[in-house]
Amino acid sequence: MRNIVYDRRGYIIVDTGSDLVVVNTLGEYSNHAHFKRRTDRYGNVNLHNAKMCIHLALEQIYPKNHLMRKAVLRVSTDEEFKAWIIRRAKSHAHYH
Repeated sequence: MRNIVYDRRGYIIVDTGSDLVVVNTLGEYSNHAHFKRRTDRYGNVNLHNAKMCIHLALEQIYPKNHLMRKAVLRVSTDEEFKAWIIRRAKSHAHYH
């Protein structure tokens, strides 16, 4: 079961039934990231993390969470933005 549940400026969220996949439709096959599919008690799928990934990539905002950082690096096609994320993560690595 593949169902596009969200579409924003070249990014889509696909509900595969087992997980959510954020896909950059303007990128290559590798420009996608997987998110755990969670539902509330009424059966509604929670899209928050997948939507946040798209928002961070589009607005070029530094993701504070390392897992979200990995996801944004995968979906983004902007090499300058990706290099900036990597530089900033390395400069903050000694704090963790």
